[in-house]
Amino acid sequence: MEDIYVARVDLRLNVKQFNAQVDKAVAGLKRRLKKIKVDLGAKGVAEFTKLNKAIRSAARPTKVLSSSVKDLDKHLRRSARSADMLTKRLERIGKYAAPLNTLSAATEKASAALGELSAAMRKVSSRVGKAEKAIRKVGKAADKYTKITKRATKASDDFSRPMDTWWKRFGAVVKTDGWLGYNGLALLGYNHQVIRKTS
Repeated sequence: MEDIYVARVDLRLNVKQFNAQVDKAVAGLKRRLKKIKVDLGAKGVAEFTKLNKAIRSAARPTKVLSSSVKDLDKHLRRSARSADMLTKRLERIGKYAAPLNTLSAATEKASAALGELSAAMRKVSSRVGKAEKAIRKVGKAADKYTKITKRATKASDDFSRPMDTWWKRFGAVVKTDGWLGYNGLALLGYNHQVIRKTS
């Protein structure tokens, strides 16, 4: 910023000094031409016009230089304005730097917490998988137990049906044969209470 302003001021001073020197030189040449015109007469007029054209052509580069200097001055002003705007924007960005730093730190902490949470979730999922396997094993064992109990109940039913028919038949014998049938069963070793239940 300061360097741009200093360069601009130096450039203006140099151009002014250069233009002043050119003006002095042109004025001196014009004075001399007037003297030549008076001294030489008609021929001097022709020489004067030639010399005047030469002076004008020599003055053109100074005009071009002054216009280019003006353009350069405009560019310097624009660059200075852009530099000012840039500094202001940098100051504004500096105001938001601290919140951005805190936000970045918070995001880093959140990412670390998410990593820990994902690791814990993996452990929990592995434990859940093990628990599901154990539950499946228990379910299979329960299914086997139910199948075995069904088979046992079926076998007991198959065994109890002929025994019921057998007891019914001997109960009928006891009723019909009377004392002989009753004592005959007692002699065979059957309990009297069982015989009474069937009779």
